[in-house]
Amino acid sequence: MIRAVGLLMVVTVLAGCGALRPQPIDVAPGQRIVLGRIDLSAMDVTHGIVEVVRQDGTYNRELTVGLDAAEFAVGMPPGRYRIVRFRGAKDGRTLSEFIRYLNVGFDVGDEPVVYIGTLRMHSGFGVTVRTTVVDEMEATLRVLRSRYSDVPATATRALMIPG
Repeated sequence: MIRAVGLLMVVTVLAGCGALRPQPIDVAPGQRIVLGRIDLSAMDVTHGIVEVVRQDGTYNRELTVGLDAAEFAVGMPPGRYRIVRFRGAKDGRTLSEFIRYLNVGFDVGDEPVVYIGTLRMHSGFGVTVRTTVVDEMEATLRVLRSRYSDVPATATRALMIPG
């Protein structure tokens, strides 16, 4: 009996380790891999949702970000995009506590992988948010390679443009 319990524990631990291995990025046919980072460290929030809309209105996506999960790797079809809104919270209860409207653009071209940069958001007066974009591709790719098994060695740089 004790031996069976020990064996069950070993199997459980080994199965759990498999769950922590890097997983593939979920990319639908026709989509490209978009890599980047959202930096919330200059905001008074710990996590939130960034809303991204393709300019022709045919596609939208919400990216969940936080102080401990700022990097993202997502599949998106080619097109011109705008980051239009950020909903955040200081605690884990609600993501509508803090709403800021943004105007940041980026393009997803025909290249298989595009790096769009790090979007740094800074609190401003009232409901305004200042945004800057910085190129931190090497550091972002290092983090994403620990999470995803199929992050390529290189990516095309097409940095976001604050509007």
